[in-house]
Amino acid sequence: MRNPIDGVVEFFSPRSALRRRAARMALAHYEAAEPTRLRRFQRDRTSQNALVQKSAVAIRTQVRHMARNHDLARGALRSLVNNVAGANGIGIEPQPRNPDGTINQEYAKELGEAFRDWCMKPEVTQQFTFARLQRAMVRSWIRDGEVFGQFIEGVRGDLQHGTRVPLSLEC
Repeated sequence: MRNPIDGVVEFFSPRSALRRRAARMALAHYEAAEPTRLRRFQRDRTSQNALVQKSAVAIRTQVRHMARNHDLARGALRSLVNNVAGANGIGIEPQPRNPDGTINQEYAKELGEAFRDWCMKPEVTQQFTFARLQRAMVRSWIRDGEVFGQFIEGVRGDLQHGTRVPLSLEC
């Protein structure tokens, strides 16, 4: 709907009328966010953590049920895990640098060998390879929304690391 002033401006200066119309449209976009007596917004003042906490258990239970019992959900979860972690896990190639910025080839080779050795038994139960552990963690992260783990490093009397590298993951 056009007001009479816009009609007069359009008659004498079409370019100015276009600018006025564009300005009105821009103001209309901002007006949509303004509350009026006809348009009142319901604002939710609770935090994201409180919102998630209310329904997280029910949603997590439903998703786990679907991942166990529905082939479409299993397939979707498998595809997501494949796209994030890949079939062989996320590959890592050590590239230690010399002070001049070049790659120290000898040290890179030693680190690569130690890493490959560690990848065979990286976690405290010594049951999973690093690739299987990554895939399990990504699956839990996608399905449940979170995954917890910790690094256990150094020589400890209560833990036998699976390799010569004194580092294990507990997930």
